[in-house]
Amino acid sequence: MIPQHNMQIHSILSNCASREMTIERIINEAERGGLATIGISDHIDLPDPARQNQLLANFEIVEKLNPSMNVRVGCEASQIAPNTIVVDKATAQQLDFVLVATNHYHLRQVEKPHDTSPASYAAHYLRMVEGAIDWGYTTIIPHPFLLAKVRELDHAQVLASYNRDELHRILHKAADMNVAFELNPRHLRHAMDFFKELLTLGRQVGLKFALGTDAHKPHEIAYSEEDVETLNQLGIGESDLIVV
Repeated sequence: MIPQHNMQIHSILSNCASREMTIERIINEAERGGLATIGISDHIDLPDPARQNQLLANFEIVEKLNPSMNVRVGCEASQIAPNTIVVDKATAQQLDFVLVATNHYHLRQVEKPHDTSPASYAAHYLRMVEGAIDWGYTTIIPHPFLLAKVRELDHAQVLASYNRDELHRILHKAADMNVAFELNPRHLRHAMDFFKELLTLGRQVGLKFALGTDAHKPHEIAYSEEDVETLNQLGIGESDLIVV
């Protein structure tokens, strides 16, 4: 499969993104990379109406640029507790899509498990995911299951600690609520066996997935040959993907 969608791209409105990441530059790089659909998904890490209005202004920028490709305007909203997501529902309804980051444990405001064991993180993370699904406005859960920003944590043990019955139940709920999980080839390479299992479980319940690279720099927007090889190794196909 040649990937044509990238649903996690950060513009200059995300402080962590390169200052080259204007929406015009993003569109140009995406067109050169052969993409058909891209999602602008700047961060919202704290409840802040002014920040949300700033991201909604991306619609005006895209309209003025009048791109030939499909450019969707959304956000990456941090979840700070199982029942608390920073973007308000009115804003979520205006956006084309909402990524809910369920694993931003590196942020001070995000609730942590009671202890730092892999099993505790795995159980807490599943509660976060279910909370994001239950919220009702989540489109995609980005960089799922790998808690890469939690230091001094055995990430292989976290993946092994997810209760498979609970995982299956939550994936079934996500499918029923039309919530997709992101597949980033640059993350998949760190845990291919787990994501093959996730794809198999997802297909059993009708779960959909979304492709994204979490691009913060221009060269990260298009998929590399290695990315394509990784996605083909996983076995993902167009029928597994959502259309936003």
